[in-house]
Amino acid sequence: MVLAGPWRGGPEQWSAHLRALIKLQRRTGWPVLADALSGLRGQPQLETVAAYDLVLERADPGLAPAQVLRLGTLPASRRLERWLTTLDARQVLVSEADPRPLDPLACVAGQSEAGLVGWLAASGLGCGVCLAGEPPQAPGPAPASLALAAKWSQAEAKVQALLAQALDGLGAPATGDPSTLQEPVLVRQLSRLLPAHLPLMLANSSPVRDWESFADPTGPPRPMHGFRGVSGIDGTLSEACGLAEALGSLVLLSGDLAALHDSNGWLWRPQLGGRLTVLLIDNGGGGIFEQLSIRTEPEGALDFERLFAMPQPLDPSSLAAVHGVPCRRVANLDDLAPQLTWALAQPLALLVLGTDRRQDAALRQRLRTMAALAGPPDA
Repeated sequence: MVLAGPWRGGPEQWSAHLRALIKLQRRTGWPVLADALSGLRGQPQLETVAAYDLVLERADPGLAPAQVLRLGTLPASRRLERWLTTLDARQVLVSEADPRPLDPLACVAGQSEAGLVGWLAASGLGCGVCLAGEPPQAPGPAPASLALAAKWSQAEAKVQALLAQALDGLGAPATGDPSTLQEPVLVRQLSRLLPAHLPLMLANSSPVRDWESFADPTGPPRPMHGFRGVSGIDGTLSEACGLAEALGSLVLLSGDLAALHDSNGWLWRPQLGGRLTVLLIDNGGGGIFEQLSIRTEPEGALDFERLFAMPQPLDPSSLAAVHGVPCRRVANLDDLAPQLTWALAQPLALLVLGTDRRQDAALRQRLRTMAALAGPPDA
């Protein structure tokens, strides 16, 4: 199995990396679990698994591989991390010229910084290590590899069908009430609506995790970017401006606190050479904490709002206006596509997407429960 984490190589290395991975999959038949930031989802000629976090909510023992080729750092999924530690499998890690230890789980038997292309060339096999019991340079994928890939494909299809039924049916009526927007639904729609090959940056906390689990894997491919500061959300807006400058255009999907934490990034406006569209999830504070078992019963025993959610009495559109950044608020799901078209045509624009973090946390939990119930009965 191949586990592709966030892409950390240079743009000049990407094409060769993608070709090598396509060739590797054809040669071995291995399933490719592709992180949201890997840039591999939606790539033609490559079969990827996107819903692994939900599939592993109740993992089928038959999904366990004999070996794991890990590309780069780990995805954000804690379930995936826990599953990796339970595997009786040889794990090898290959990074793109990153000499740092990238295995916090202490599971890998070896790490190479030669990059996938260099590592495959150095192996002398043209396809990397072989599954246990498979002869070197076998004429095609081993039956065990094909069987494993089929199991992952079936699990992926089952979860994606579940998400399509659950999320595509949650389009809110055109009430004009911002609270009718739901974050998992927004992510699924944005993964379809954003133009192909338009670079996208996912802020930390909920955005990157929601894209990992709920984005439509049939959406068009695009370069993906992420950034993690010392506090997780440091420098989000400034990083997005820098990427837009370097790449020519970028869309940033961010929570309200992440953008506010780096609000000085709006000072880029007079000098920004690239085009930047900021999609701001305005859920009144740290929505990621709603997904943890922190709230107490009775609620008065712990001031959750003050200690964890930390909502800020600041209108993001007013803050943007101070810096001369045009802003619109998306009223409902039907309003998303036309407002996105407007924002993408601006040199720098802010779209505010109002959501309810408690309702969204409940929706995520329902989806995970549904995924677990769809898993194998004897898992």
